Amino acid sequence: MGNVVSRCNGAELVDQGGELWIIAKRSPPHVASYLLGMIAVILLINGIVQAAGGAGGDPRFNLGAGAVLLALGTLFVFALVALRRHAARLAATEDPDPLLILAGGRLLDGNRRDLVALGEVRYRKVMQFGSSSRALALEWPTDKIIIARGNPFGDSIRGFVHVLRSHGIAKA
Repeated sequence: MGNVVSRCNGAELVDQGGELWIIAKRSPPHVASYLLGMIAVILLINGIVQAAGGAGGDPRFNLGAGAVLLALGTLFVFALVALRRHAARLAATEDPDPLLILAGGRLLDGNRRDLVALGEVRYRKVMQFGSSSRALALEWPTDKIIIARGNPFGDSIRGFVHVLRSHGIAKA
């Protein structure tokens, strides 16, 4: 595989011998990671405060409740680590074909069929249903396709926009 120029939540722009390949991989679980991490931190902090007697009341109860919260927080940390390792293993074994290829002033599909001249291709930031982040679409006279999806808990589409501009793709 060539040199990865930009990444965005599973999508990659890869310099493959002078061609720019747009590759779609499985996206890592950013939202699940964020939520597991937040729950773990909350449980661990509450467990420490409870065990230290910060909540007042019977010290034996506080110590027991603190131990339970610490154990649950530790369980969430282990779940987070396991989730991220699993996602990394899947991504490492995956070697997908390109979705689109920018080569020789032309836009090609993944099977190298000619679609359109790059001068007719534009990028557009589009809204995503249920997300505050934008997705990035490539448009040409006969079609359009989403090539990257931003995520508030993961990558932005800014790197993709910069690389597309450097390859002569203009904003729609």
